[in-house]
Amino acid sequence: MSGGGGAPGPLTGVVVAVCRPPDRSDELVRRLTRLGARVEHLPLIETVPRPDARDELAAALRRCGPGDWVAVTSPAG
Repeated sequence: MSGGGGAPGPLTGVVVAVCRPPDRSDELVRRLTRLGARVEHLPLIETVPRPDARDELAAALRRCGPGDWVAVTSPAG
């Protein structure tokens, strides 16, 4: 965990947990810190390459019916 707390700003005194891995959150952390927030890194997701992912996704999409929805929630996914 790393403290931020830059110059006083609109987020001074606010602690923000950033759940993305540090290598994917640099810009967000910089902006929050610039606004005065104290940033705590709390990575919750680990991205692991899967060689069969495309085949699994294609199979899952073929099983979708006309009323089914597909949601993608992450640029990493």
